[in-house]
Amino acid sequence: MKKRLFSNRRMKYGSAAITFTALFIVIIILINAILSVIDSRVGLYADLTQEQRFEISDISSGLLDGMTDEIEIIFCRDRDRLIEDTHNAMIVTLAEKYELEFDNIKVKFIDRARNPGEINKFRRSTGDKFSDTDVIIHAPATGKFRHLRRTAFFSTDSDGILRGFNGEMRITASVLAVTRASEDKVVLITGHDEAVSTPLVEVLMNAGYDSEDSLVSVNLATSDIPENTRLVIIDNPKRDFLGYSAEKTGSVNEIAKIDKYLKAHGNLFVAVDNETPALPELSEYLREEWGLSYTAGLVIEDTPEHTISTDGRSLIANYNNNSEDAYAYEVTRRVNTTSARTVVSSATPINIEAVSDKTVSPIITTSSAARVLKDSKTVASGVQNLMAISTFLEYPDGMYEKLSHVILCGSTDFVYTDMALTSTANADLVYSILNIVGTEKVPIDIRAKLFSDTSINGTGMATARNMTVRISVIPAAIVLILGVYMFIRRRRL
Repeated sequence: MKKRLFSNRRMKYGSAAITFTALFIVIIILINAILSVIDSRVGLYADLTQEQRFEISDISSGLLDGMTDEIEIIFCRDRDRLIEDTHNAMIVTLAEKYELEFDNIKVKFIDRARNPGEINKFRRSTGDKFSDTDVIIHAPATGKFRHLRRTAFFSTDSDGILRGFNGEMRITASVLAVTRASEDKVVLITGHDEAVSTPLVEVLMNAGYDSEDSLVSVNLATSDIPENTRLVIIDNPKRDFLGYSAEKTGSVNEIAKIDKYLKAHGNLFVAVDNETPALPELSEYLREEWGLSYTAGLVIEDTPEHTISTDGRSLIANYNNNSEDAYAYEVTRRVNTTSARTVVSSATPINIEAVSDKTVSPIITTSSAARVLKDSKTVASGVQNLMAISTFLEYPDGMYEKLSHVILCGSTDFVYTDMALTSTANADLVYSILNIVGTEKVPIDIRAKLFSDTSINGTGMATARNMTVRISVIPAAIVLILGVYMFIRRRRL
């Protein structure tokens, strides 16, 4: 009886069907495991987004290729929990792409709740706090690191709404920042009711100045400009600086501090606009020592091809492409590689004068059709300078040149327009200035991947459709065919 049971044809094919089903399930599990391992090694995913937000540009590759210093991109939560959120998943995906692209970059996931000590060692002070969505970019060899909030990876508009993914710029700039040898700083001057623009700070952070040690606020009345300061920024001051007249009464001479810094081959960027009040001490210093000054008035353009606003206040600037103006051209030639416009709003005209030991030239200008208004009356017309640079060159050791640059900009909100207009090069202008005032590379031309179109493009849609069909239909078809085969064989029993 037992022998008949196992020799029965139905029993044979039934057992074969069970065995085949079990074997098929095991094969599927093995394939899934193998693909998971391969995905962790080589990244089995296709970036089907129209803006290719997870692709690393040739610019980043050029800046990071050949770098041997080990870099850790550390997330403060387990990977599986992070990628449950769309925005976190974007950052994780891009970081893992960097890991695949560059041998020296490693991605680590450390749950700060389970391993607080591993994260807290990156605290600069007891007041530093970490959240689950923070990212740390660390160079173990130097001990330098950048502590980045999730918001740092995204661009927002004036209403705080996310407009684009800025992950590539942020990661590349941070890697450059933690591997550079110097401890360069950018100083923001305070104490004169300055209104430092948030977009300007964002641009500086994107360039790697994103920590309390690298982006420093200084009140010259109480503090000196620290060593290793690469650039000093005076943005939209409302009160004058203390100068030589104040020194006679025992007050601190702020102008003297700026002058001392510049004579040690420092760099200064000053932004004013049509509403900037008279600043006698600062204005006299800039004019007499550097050949730069500003005139009260509003620059407008009447022709549509030179403005983007109906009132003519938002000007499309012209770049100085004259290679004989060496230092101005050094700024604009980098921006010109983007083939984008620089838009300047609420501008006041900048004047340039010859100074014996300085080279002074405009960086951006208006068209010849521009006018300057004061009290609603036209007081000047023709080409107006919107930004200018004055440079001092010397050879202190008789061999190597040392430079000091002073840049005067006639608009305090020229970076704002970059948030609203994707075709502007305003931020690139700042990056270019950072390039010429120092030796470290700044990742210019890496733009945010905008969310203006969240759909998959035509090519991506076709690819996605084909992939969906293959993944959905082929396994089902195989199972169906085998099922029909087994059914027919069993019917013949």
